[in-house]
Amino acid sequence: AFSMKNQVQIQERKERSKKLRILSNKLNRIFYSKYLGSTQRVLFEENKSGKMVGFTKNYIKVEVPYNKEVKNQELDVKLLSINEHQRVISKIL
Repeated sequence: AFSMKNQVQIQERKERSKKLRILSNKLNRIFYSKYLGSTQRVLFEENKSGKMVGFTKNYIKVEVPYNKEVKNQELDVKLLSINEHQRVISKIL
């Protein structure tokens, strides 16, 4: 692609990339919204800025307040809301 003639200008590429990220975030939010209020099984794998983060079996990214006892544990959680980082805030059941 680097050597092709009539390349798309860098500014246009940046704009297209930005539009795709916005669309991806919207679609992700729509998908996550379908599961709010439901109970899902989550494997908590990491700690990010005071939170425990994990994924459901269908790859919904979930976070709960930090608790070292849930690290590497698979637990049932209730999906409550979506935060600004595209993570679902949950409550461990």
